[in-house]
Amino acid sequence: MTLPTWYDAGTVSVAGGSATVTGTNTLWGGDAIMTGDLFCDPAQPSVPPQRIKQVVSDTELELWAPWPGSAMTEASYEIRYVGIIERSTAQSRRVLEDMQAINANRQGLFFRFDNATANSDPGAGRLRLNNADPAQVTAIYVDDLDASGASVAGEIDSWGATVAPVRGRIWLRSISNPSSFHSYSVIAAVVDGTGYRILTVVHVGGSGGFAADDGLMMAFVPNGSQGAGYSYSAEVLDMDGLEIYEEEAPGFRVWVFDLGGINANRSGVVELNDEGGWDIAAIFTGPQGEQGLQGFRGWSPVLAVVADTERRVVRLVDYTGGEGTKPTAGIGMYVGPDGMVSDPGDATNVRGATGDIEGLTSFWVGRVTVDTTAAAARTGLGIVLASQGEAEAGTDNTRYMTPLRTAQAIQKLVPPSKDYDLEISQIALKLAMMEGEAWAYGGGPNGNGYADDLTSLDQIDVAGATNLDTSEAGVLKPSQPNPVNQVDAHAGPTSSSGTASASSELSGSYPAWKAFDGLGGASSAWVAQSASSVGTPEWISYAWSGPSRSVGSYSIQATNSDLNRTPRDWTLQGWDGSEWLTLDTRSGQTGWTANQVRTFTAQAIIACSEHRIVITMNNGGAYVQMSEVQLFNHPPFNDLTVASEPFTADAPPTEMRLLAMVEEVDAAVIGDDYVFEVSRDGTDWTIITMEQVALDIPGRKMFSGVADVSGLDPGTSLKWRLSTTAVMVKLHDYVIHWRD
Repeated sequence: MTLPTWYDAGTVSVAGGSATVTGTNTLWGGDAIMTGDLFCDPAQPSVPPQRIKQVVSDTELELWAPWPGSAMTEASYEIRYVGIIERSTAQSRRVLEDMQAINANRQGLFFRFDNATANSDPGAGRLRLNNADPAQVTAIYVDDLDASGASVAGEIDSWGATVAPVRGRIWLRSISNPSSFHSYSVIAAVVDGTGYRILTVVHVGGSGGFAADDGLMMAFVPNGSQGAGYSYSAEVLDMDGLEIYEEEAPGFRVWVFDLGGINANRSGVVELNDEGGWDIAAIFTGPQGEQGLQGFRGWSPVLAVVADTERRVVRLVDYTGGEGTKPTAGIGMYVGPDGMVSDPGDATNVRGATGDIEGLTSFWVGRVTVDTTAAAARTGLGIVLASQGEAEAGTDNTRYMTPLRTAQAIQKLVPPSKDYDLEISQIALKLAMMEGEAWAYGGGPNGNGYADDLTSLDQIDVAGATNLDTSEAGVLKPSQPNPVNQVDAHAGPTSSSGTASASSELSGSYPAWKAFDGLGGASSAWVAQSASSVGTPEWISYAWSGPSRSVGSYSIQATNSDLNRTPRDWTLQGWDGSEWLTLDTRSGQTGWTANQVRTFTAQAIIACSEHRIVITMNNGGAYVQMSEVQLFNHPPFNDLTVASEPFTADAPPTEMRLLAMVEEVDAAVIGDDYVFEVSRDGTDWTIITMEQVALDIPGRKMFSGVADVSGLDPGTSLKWRLSTTAVMVKLHDYVIHWRD
């Protein structure tokens, strides 16, 4: 079995002189690409391959050195593997996974999953869905060949040959993760797409999702052809589709795939009556049965790479992670080109041949294989750091400059005038943000300074602060009290805090108010009459007694059974007296466990007289069900006081400048809702008047201010201080600058 020596899936983009490569439709993560592999452009053969420093993600690489060639935009490329044992082991593991796929193929057709959604041939041995969300799929595109290379076009064509509204049921299941599966009803004849087949489907149910290149088992269970005893003249997806047939004569019959309401997910025939309404003439689909018992978790093989003289082969040594009786088949055997073998000499050699570097001179071979650090690469290429004298003189040469050398040159060249202090502070702050660390500067006639991006809090008096929240990296902000549930426990529809209601209630045992009684459990829950949908959602509402209230966060608790009734997609809405406002939207809330509580922060916080949760989809059950709902307040933020650690000056300064990068999350006015102060000794303070000088980053403001501190108590332990009053204001970066 031949193992690959290069990777070229998808396209890439990289700018000339940049070390960052971005990919489109690439899968570089996991063990696909490794540090030391060589990136090259076949269209630029004179540009030497570049060694990869790290794989950031499936779609991003970082090179050891900037790309020396021309820019590439959505271009073809090659990554040449450098032979190492880790890759050989990973490739052998994939060989064993393919063997597992062959075994699973005995239970259906075997395909690889293609995660594109366009209506086109997914490629040999592959299938794709027309929507990234398996639950929203309406068409499946299947290549005429399965993953084993066999032609299956005729077999698939037969799946749509039955004369019936539903031709049969398709099952797609991941071979590596059987808990990820989905089933679909085939509702039309199969279409020949030239090289692939198009199946028109309706989603039935399932869980999880499929990743690119997943091995899938595809099985089909046919329905019998429709009998001649019960006829109809049209077909629609749901009851809303009947509107176009309301002018037909009484007795006109239509097949409906989803009757909705209490008959949700059931199909049948409806008949137009004399009053222009529709009567259900027959139901052909029974109610959904209870979910079966969870099967045993499968066993995974434990593989080891062992030596066979100069060769390296893969041996099956054990099984792990499963339930029930551990299998023993194949233990002690080796992975061969066509399956498991007992003789290591017949096993596949995963060591592979040592890779070479084609087309490179000895000089570039040395750079790629010897220079292991950026400093070594610069030395090997003859790149030298510019001297401070060259930087100050603006000498035109090929030498490079660091941010520190640049700052030194600027500091030296700036005239001794305070008109340049702001520019110096802004440059210092940008350099600190680029370096990702704080650094001191100055020492010349313009004074001294310290730029801090708050990556570290070494210069912040955290212990002496009041109501300081440091949970967000690189940010100082006020803390907030814990929110409180605003709903008083109910013993009926109304309590002292308000009134509960709902779109429907399954019975008197499951009214809306039981979602607000504080008890929880299967018997203390609200249960609606349907499974809910976008067209006919179910909702539960709470109308406040007294003035309007705002909801900062809320929680939903599942019951201890029937978890497929728990909401999956919903919106939180609020009534402002004239319309319902959307305050929060959630989707894909799956995997609920018994009595689980999930809490969500509202995206908009507005005082409303009534709040409701509108559910558009549950997790597959016949009804919508919730054990408990809590609506929390949005408490005001605490008053913050935080100061810096002291900065040491050579002599008591007469002037201090502060530059601050601030994010005003709440509507706030600097000087009123929050203030900055400075001190020469840490005890005698003066407010520094700040003015906005730039909107440096979207959503943030840069403020600058100068204070005459000659009248403060003398000292050389300089500090700044920030105080806020009941507002959320975040400090991201600052620069303190002083002069004698």
